[in-house]
Amino acid sequence: MKVNKSQIARELGVDTCTVDKYINGYTKPSTRLSNIVEFYPIIKELLSDESKYFIINVCFGNIQKISL
Repeated sequence: MKVNKSQIARELGVDTCTVDKYINGYTKPSTRLSNIVEFYPIIKELLSDESKYFIINVCFGNIQKISL
């Protein structure tokens, strides 16, 4: 029995190419892991409250030295 792709496409409101793609066994590609996953602990540490105060103090100290 032949599948009527045009009829299926009309009923679903999609293009016939989309129907054909799924009839032929399309599966969604798997998602890749982020390139920065290995750096999450470092990023988390840099964004912690203690690091914020340290970075602010260092930056503010450097700005004061430059402006004097």
